[in-house]
Amino acid sequence: MTGPDTYVQLPPDQWLPEWHANNMQCPVVKLKKALYGHPLAGLYWEQHLKDALNKIGFEPIKGWECLYVHRPSKLFLSIYVDDFKLCGLQSSIKPMWDEMRKYLTIDDPTPLHQGVYLGNSQFDIEAYCSDASNSKTALNLGEWTLVSVRVNTSSGDYVQYNS
Repeated sequence: MTGPDTYVQLPPDQWLPEWHANNMQCPVVKLKKALYGHPLAGLYWEQHLKDALNKIGFEPIKGWECLYVHRPSKLFLSIYVDDFKLCGLQSSIKPMWDEMRKYLTIDDPTPLHQGVYLGNSQFDIEAYCSDASNSKTALNLGEWTLVSVRVNTSSGDYVQYNS
């Protein structure tokens, strides 16, 4: 952890046995990693996250601080604090989650139809092309429903829908 040294007081159930044996009163220890609530925790997380994504090959999208692209795998990654959304070629998604786990401790992905993102429900929609059917996701924002779909089919046709 960078920045000023930070010390924390541990609750008695977290004390080392010798602290109890020596009748220590209110021992404090130096913080080695960022702690939720620490004034610089967000900055440390952001630095850690950017370093990990850079090692994997993600590039930030200029003007969109929360969006990254992985060009070789044709994937986009949206991040809001610790909420991740990965989209792109279906064949690349699972291998990329596995790659990210080498550098980040992250939960298994939640199926879109079973979760919420930033407090908003999600649901699947169908996008049809001349030679392909692709399931995409809509984000329900209360009165607003945001849908953005662009599908490149094997024939080279593009279908784009924004609402």
